[in-house]
Amino acid sequence: MVRTGVMRSYGPVLKRWARRAEGKLITPFLSGLFVAIALQSSTATAMIAASFSAQNVMATSTAFLIMLGADVGTAFAVLVASQKITELVPLLLIIGVFGFLSSQSSKVRGISRAFIGLGLILLSLSLIAS
Repeated sequence: MVRTGVMRSYGPVLKRWARRAEGKLITPFLSGLFVAIALQSSTATAMIAASFSAQNVMATSTAFLIMLGADVGTAFAVLVASQKITELVPLLLIIGVFGFLSSQSSKVRGISRAFIGLGLILLSLSLIAS
């Protein structure tokens, strides 16, 4: 859900960034790191990178660097998620649901979908912990 929301809202922008990262080492790594922190999922980041690589938007080596950064980003996300941030769950879900239902803009609906996904991720983590 998070990946779909981000791709619908920022897919063209992400594709431009992916093309600019070709042949570089640090840029794709940092991109993967920050995307994984934002999405709290290296799997979602890997799926985005793999889909770009499959569409020949970026080279496979760049996709691998993004995935490596995503793995490091997930470690940071775990550090953040291990803190008491369960109070954010209702806020993320409310913002996401109302944003999704009240807007006709595809960008706002995509971002709202990402908020719903992040809220559900945090909710599931708190349920697993309890």
